[in-house]
Amino acid sequence: GGGGVLAALQAMPRQPPITKAVMYYPVCRGAVPWAAAIPALLLLGAKDDVAYPALCKPVIDGISDGRLHVVTYPDARHGFDIPAFNGPADQPGAPVYDAAAAKASWRAVLDFLRSQ
Repeated sequence: GGGGVLAALQAMPRQPPITKAVMYYPVCRGAVPWAAAIPALLLLGAKDDVAYPALCKPVIDGISDGRLHVVTYPDARHGFDIPAFNGPADQPGAPVYDAAAAKASWRAVLDFLRSQ
């Protein structure tokens, strides 16, 4: 998932074999900014209690050259883009689908991938 993409970015050489990366709600615990010249889109749920968005702060703050675009969906939890996650929203640690965040995030992904 998103944490795997983040780990791959951190391991990339300066001249990477990819041109862009998208991360949905990665677990950022222990993550550091990457050096490779890869622009990335980071999609977070503000109410995610599995992959806490605050743990991404070192990465977000450490990439200040415009390579990282961050979108946080205020009411979204972990798994907000997966319709099968339709369990109770009041259960801590449970992924919960959010149709509005899913639609908006997909639009953000398409716009990001189509951009120069």
